[in-house]
Amino acid sequence: MVCLSDIPYPPPRPRRETACQVAARDIRALEAIHQRLLADDDWNADTLQAIEQIILDTGRVTIAENVRADMIEDHRGRPVARVDSDQMVGFFYQAAHGGIRVELFTRDAEAAGRLHVELDGQPLHASGARDPGSGARPAPCDVIHSTT
Repeated sequence: MVCLSDIPYPPPRPRRETACQVAARDIRALEAIHQRLLADDDWNADTLQAIEQIILDTGRVTIAENVRADMIEDHRGRPVARVDSDQMVGFFYQAAHGGIRVELFTRDAEAAGRLHVELDGQPLHASGARDPGSGARPAPCDVIHSTT
C-alpha cells in the first residue's frame, strides 16, 4: 500500500520574473559593482573576481566551460564518440540492434538541473538527476584506447 504522501512530487517551477523585477535586479548588480570599485583602493584579481560573481549572480551570463571531444573504443573495438565537459559527459555509439545510442551523465545535481536535450529541435529532456557516482565510465564502453 502506498500513501500519496510517499509519492515524490517534482519541485515547483520558478516563477518567471517580470520586466520590472529583472530591471531592479540589474540595477542592484550595477550598484554592487560600483560600490566594489569604490571600496577597493587597488583594483586587482580579487576585485575582478568579485565583479564576475556579481555579474554571474544576475543570471544573464554564465562562465564558458571547456568542451572536449574524442573517439574511443568499446571492449569490442567499435568506435564510441565521447563528449566531455565540466558539467557532463556523453557517449555516442551504434547500438547492438542498430540505430544510435546516446548516454548522458551529469557530474552533480546542479548540472543535472540545467541539462537540456533536444532531438531534431524539439525538447526531449528539460532537466534530470543522475548520481555522479565514482566518476567511472558506464558499461559497455570500457576504454581500450583513446585518440584525440
